[in-house]
Amino acid sequence: MKVCGCGNRHDPRGTLSASESSTLTHRRQKVQIDFSRPGKPTDNCFIETFNGSLRDECLNVDWFETIDEARIKIESWRINYNESRPHQGLNDLAPVEYTRKMASRTMDQSVINAGS
Repeated sequence: MKVCGCGNRHDPRGTLSASESSTLTHRRQKVQIDFSRPGKPTDNCFIETFNGSLRDECLNVDWFETIDEARIKIESWRINYNESRPHQGLNDLAPVEYTRKMASRTMDQSVINAGS
């Protein structure tokens, strides 16, 4: 390994050794990394579900001719996914509806507790 003018360490082929660099940074900051096992998507089923939805509902549906067009369409999909689209994990409610329901339930519980 050698250090170039930018201060980053590079291997002899010239590519940045990001893995080694981030490992050293994590050690210095005492951060423990818990990786998913290769080929085991069930280690993080939430991100795998999200990735599948993004791929099936957005990336495989649209053809992006420019990076700006891709950003606009993906952002539109993200907003719909995060605010309007029902999620199984939220009892088939959209996140906004689920948040309102939980806030209402919390308020109702506060009123009950205040009356006790």
